[in-house]
Amino acid sequence: MNAGWILRLGVGLVLLGVLAVATVGCGGGERSLTQMEQPLEGDDVDGDEDGAESPGGDPGVVSLICPEEAVPLKLAIAHEYNYSPNRQTDVYSVNATTDPNAWCMITVRGSQVTADPCNFSYHYEGFTTDGSTVCQIAGDGKAGLEITGQCKDGLLDLQLSEYADDSGLTGKLNCPGVAAIEYGTAYPRSLTEARFGLSSGGDTVTEFTERDVTGQFSFKKTWTLYVPPDVTRAP
Repeated sequence: MNAGWILRLGVGLVLLGVLAVATVGCGGGERSLTQMEQPLEGDDVDGDEDGAESPGGDPGVVSLICPEEAVPLKLAIAHEYNYSPNRQTDVYSVNATTDPNAWCMITVRGSQVTADPCNFSYHYEGFTTDGSTVCQIAGDGKAGLEITGQCKDGLLDLQLSEYADDSGLTGKLNCPGVAAIEYGTAYPRSLTEARFGLSSGGDTVTEFTERDVTGQFSFKKTWTLYVPPDVTRAP
């Protein structure tokens, strides 16, 4: 493969990455109009495909309550995903995982749930190839999470809206014989309806899909809610 093709490939991939981020992402804690106009994972667009979801919210036999006083709760995030335009993973494939210590804080008081938008980081590695030359892709990025919801009868119903924070994209495309090119990959948006039981042992919700509505991602997203033991039991 000649250097000119690799440079054209690099430029094309950068444009593809920017297009994907423009389609999938947004900066900071606000979503753009373009994002809001697009279907979200979790809408009925692909509800019957393979997006199995564990609903959580199984409090067992313990009688649970929503705390009367404001209580901070920790929502841990453990996601992994694959990014591949048109799911051609033999041509272009990037795997990513969230930071092991990724989490967001929410506050519950009675039926009310409040949370500030928060960001978390992830690392990605992968490749792209034309069949003869393999170019390596690696870097880091940030994603944003907005949380809304309510508490009733010891069950916490949350809406988890995730999106890319394109200001946090960093990375490089390395092709043999050519200088590395600055590069960043997109992040899979999703809007998930999750139910957690206010269990002192924690409660976990998982969502996964082999092909999201954009045709670019497969992912497994896991959230675990940790609750202080002294606020979960009814008197």
